[in-house]
Amino acid sequence: MGEKIKIAIYTGSFPAPVFIENLINAISKYPIEIYIFGKKSGPYNVRDKNILFFPTPNSRYFLFIFVFKEMIRLFIKNPKMWYNLVCFYLDSTIYKMSGFFNWWGKVLPIVNNPPDIFHIQWAKSLTTWHFLKDIIGVKLVLSLRGAHINYSPLADESLAMQYRTLFPRVDAFHAVSDAIAKETKKYLNVPKKIHTIYSACDIHYLQNFRKNNLNIDKQFRLVSIGRHHWKKGYNYAVSAVDKLVKNNIDIRYTIITKNEPSEEILYQVNELSLNNIIHFEHTNSQREIYKKMKSNDCLILPSVEEGIANVVLEAMAIGLPVISSNCGGMEEVIHDGINGFIFQNRNVDNLYNKIKELINLSKADKNKIAEKAMKSIQHNNSIEIVGDKMYQLYNSIVDK
Repeated sequence: MGEKIKIAIYTGSFPAPVFIENLINAISKYPIEIYIFGKKSGPYNVRDKNILFFPTPNSRYFLFIFVFKEMIRLFIKNPKMWYNLVCFYLDSTIYKMSGFFNWWGKVLPIVNNPPDIFHIQWAKSLTTWHFLKDIIGVKLVLSLRGAHINYSPLADESLAMQYRTLFPRVDAFHAVSDAIAKETKKYLNVPKKIHTIYSACDIHYLQNFRKNNLNIDKQFRLVSIGRHHWKKGYNYAVSAVDKLVKNNIDIRYTIITKNEPSEEILYQVNELSLNNIIHFEHTNSQREIYKKMKSNDCLILPSVEEGIANVVLEAMAIGLPVISSNCGGMEEVIHDGINGFIFQNRNVDNLYNKIKELINLSKADKNKIAEKAMKSIQHNNSIEIVGDKMYQLYNSIVDK
């Protein structure tokens, strides 16, 4: 193609989540202009001249001025589109609920800087953005990740109906695993639109935190990382740790999260008298999380549901052994006993046995598993591989 493809991503905030930052990093090496929309919540360094970002102000006062200016700009540039957008807003009920200035502050920067493709990172967000296809003729790409596909529509029939109605309007789907692609077919009878491309992992950056020493001290240190939510399955990991302690295994378990632990998990830890064994830590720094990974002996992913957990990919790239439940697409990443360990979802005894198995391995065998884990991430999740596949996907729908 002669001109660069213009890809728009609404991140919600700057800096973007790791998934989006890695996606941006992966596709920025190609003849693509990347438009990033959202509210600025922290410092953001533009790494490449092909990356343009259009922040919406957080302040109500500056948001009012911003919307006023963007409205005038659209009216001068394209009065017909301005008229169509105003009519659309006045006719809709759902969009009015988000607030006049909030909605226009999100939408106007995109309409004034129209991309070729609008890449939506969460399935539930499709209800917010699908109208762009009619207003500016943009192509839609939707990433299929985790809860939004795995269980939200199962618990909410109205959401499932929205998916069945809106999914046919999407031009291409980016599934982070074959398992989640299979789930999507419940709401879409055009499977050829779904492309499995595993999440990107910034291996070069993660090498700064490479875990070279797998010598285990007397105390074995387990870590889990992720928000406190029932689907993360921390209660199963706590029960497994309790069983390890009762069998006189010296263990420490740390749960690192950005939000507060639930009352249920705190009660369970207290009831089992594990307050000196299980620790809760908070951090908003991704760099600090990687340092914590390096200082532990094993990452546990006890989740009930996932697409493919980014934290597992990162741990494997760092060289930290992983024990994961077989939820979602995790068995597509981890091959039990080869590059990590898989336990049966919700099975405390099985998790307990896998932890013991890892503890009892020789240093040479631990190193072998860590090395194979790093190689599998290099082969399937490197920035270069994911970027090439995403570029091919974008090209295919623009050509159509």
